[in-house]
Amino acid sequence: MVTLTDIERESYKNSPIHRLDPRVKLLFALTVIVYVVSLPRIHDKNIVRLLAIEVYLLLLVLVAGLDLRYFFLRILAILPFGLGIALIQPFLRPSFIENYTVYPLDLPLG
Repeated sequence: MVTLTDIERESYKNSPIHRLDPRVKLLFALTVIVYVVSLPRIHDKNIVRLLAIEVYLLLLVLVAGLDLRYFFLRILAILPFGLGIALIQPFLRPSFIENYTVYPLDLPLG
């Protein structure tokens, strides 16, 4: 049985990713989130872009030297929250609004 202590032990490893300044990691995470959210609605090109980002993030996990078993256990731990949000989304979006945009940026967030 894998405990929370076993999973958290992975965060104390020594790798190029672990040695990066936390501000750089935070900036990178925010950049990836803004890029993914700013993609227009699902199209074939966007699916390829999203898959490329997923492959890149998995490569970062491998470079960090994380055990994939623990990594996927962490993903499974947060997956119910993401699925809950995804299931609620269709009921929160007004049908008369086509796109959500952030005023000064004009990004298609819808």
